[in-house]
Amino acid sequence: MKFKNMIKLLVLVAFAFVAVSFSTNRASASTRVHYVDSFPKQMRGIWYEVVKYKGQKGAEALEITKKKVYQEDSDGSKYGIVLHNVNEKHVKDHKKAFFKPKYAGYYIGDDGKKVYFVKPWNAKKSSKPNSLLSYTKFKGHQMLVIYDADDNNDFGFFRTPKLAKEFVNNVN
Repeated sequence: MKFKNMIKLLVLVAFAFVAVSFSTNRASASTRVHYVDSFPKQMRGIWYEVVKYKGQKGAEALEITKKKVYQEDSDGSKYGIVLHNVNEKHVKDHKKAFFKPKYAGYYIGDDGKKVYFVKPWNAKKSSKPNSLLSYTKFKGHQMLVIYDADDNNDFGFFRTPKLAKEFVNNVN
């Protein structure tokens, strides 16, 4: 009788091990990181934001291309980031460069949407991202939300300056 009980116990332990391994595979699949080397098409283009500064409202534009995100200063100089493949070997990060090298990826958020992240070139893969980007709709209009982890702020960008002015009090 003891031999039968021992076999049952071994079968039960083996079944428990298989069940645990399947459940951990499903949990890790939902938080799996996918690296990208270009921004998705729906995020590309010019996005506008209205900011309040010292009681004044001012508009800012952000342009996203396939590999770059940049803004333009009042003097006409552009600055921003340029995406590289996470596995590239010969990327240099120059301190005075207008375009900082970064790598990006996404994971599936709790709501089932892709949440993109951008990390500095020299950051470890396991480090927390500096910024998160998400494409969504706000009152029926396309909206790009950027969360800056360093400052703990989020910014809402719209396709036109008119929409940005209209929703500045509702989003920011």
